[in-house]
Amino acid sequence: LKDETSELLGNFIIENYIDDLDITATNKIGKNVAHIFSKKGYKVSHILSKINKETTFKLLSQQDWHGNTPLMACARYGNQAALACFLTFYFDLSVSRNTKDEDVSKVDKMVHLQNNEGHNLTYLVFIHKQELQ
Repeated sequence: LKDETSELLGNFIIENYIDDLDITATNKIGKNVAHIFSKKGYKVSHILSKINKETTFKLLSQQDWHGNTPLMACARYGNQAALACFLTFYFDLSVSRNTKDEDVSKVDKMVHLQNNEGHNLTYLVFIHKQELQ
């Protein structure tokens, strides 16, 4: 998928070809499908519902050339729905009785990753709080 891919086309590809795709593949500037959907304000819930937990961890912890994760892209571009979806995934995972310590550790690491400017998700949500309301 490219930055110019429409939401309709992106959803069609994911719905019909998910088994044939490397969903964690990145483009030439290090962005994966979650980065692109987050930046453009597209819904991401159907992506997460189609992939397993390990792939979700990999997808959401990938950093682009600027060090931003898909969660950071949500905060930067005001995609409140996608950020809520991602954080719900994290919350559900962290409070589940079946969650392994290693999964909680992965969640903690993803939330605290820093981009090339030294900013983490919490900082980006704080400075972009107007766009996220």
